Amino acid sequence: MFKQFDSFVYDFGDAVVGRAKKNLNTSGFAGQKNNRKKNTTGGLSDSLYYKIIETDGKFIIEFLSHKNYAAVVEEGRKKGSYTPIEPLMQWLRNKKTLRLGVNKINKFGQKVRVTKPKTEQNLRSSAIAISKSNFKTGIKAVPFFGDALDTEFDAMANEMQEAFTQSFYDLTFDSFEKNKFKVTGK
Repeated sequence: MFKQFDSFVYDFGDAVVGRAKKNLNTSGFAGQKNNRKKNTTGGLSDSLYYKIIETDGKFIIEFLSHKNYAAVVEEGRKKGSYTPIEPLMQWLRNKKTLRLGVNKINKFGQKVRVTKPKTEQNLRSSAIAISKSNFKTGIKAVPFFGDALDTEFDAMANEMQEAFTQSFYDLTFDSFEKNKFKVTGK
């Protein structure tokens, strides 16, 4: 029905998902520490997609992920609930090193974090410690999709208006051509 606008909707979906992936891979995004990214393994960004549902001439764009923890990353988690241990252990397995929260003083008098081997016992104790910390403090939201939606909407507003205007013009012109104006008189 709206050819140019239909095309724009798909371009918009692609742009939002692309921006969300970029947000996840940007160190320091949404107030994170500058040396940290939210996309440790790449699994979360690889799981992002959108779905367009067209019903009764309306478009609904759903931005989705195949990973069930995407909503926790996007929206955060209030304090007072524990993070499940098994997913935390899997996340820790994917990290390069397992740094425990124990500081040691080296021979130069500096505090140094201790790196431990990735044994099941160390993974489990680290996951439990993280879960307890999340219970006390919660998990800060990292609105990677929300920011992407706002950014791309602002960036593509003119294109959206042009696509809609052209589609409306084409629809009106085609309708007029098919149903020529007829003059009736007495």
